[in-house]
Amino acid sequence: RHQRRLMATWYFKGDLRFKGDEGWTEYSKEDNAKLERAYQKGKTDKKLSSTYRVNLEKMFQYRQDDNTKQRPIKREAEPKAKKLKPSPDAIVGYKAYVVVQQTQHNVEVLGVYSSRDKAKSKKDRARAKDIYDSVIISERIVK
Repeated sequence: RHQRRLMATWYFKGDLRFKGDEGWTEYSKEDNAKLERAYQKGKTDKKLSSTYRVNLEKMFQYRQDDNTKQRPIKREAEPKAKKLKPSPDAIVGYKAYVVVQQTQHNVEVLGVYSSRDKAKSKKDRARAKDIYDSVIISERIVK
């Protein structure tokens, strides 16, 4: 059976003497999965075991045999993965345009670009400053 990746981590306040961010305990993987599925389905209450239930609406855990014994719970959503733009120096087989400045004794990389137009713009700006002997664009395949 295919399991979806959990989108959040659930905690209960294991030690009520602590205030703020201290004293939180992560639920087991099984309980975390139960809580997240119930939360995603919009349920307001979930039985965790023969001893404990969780109120997902008011965010507390309580004992089934004595509902006055309660402790807070919290859900921390995982940040959504950002789509990364391809980086010429990180992807094998990616075409990169390298703008370099050459002198008699030295070669200095001025920039790496994913398009010839961007590289040409950098080359033109560097030449306009008239501080470099020679500015060229070198087309490379990253290996």
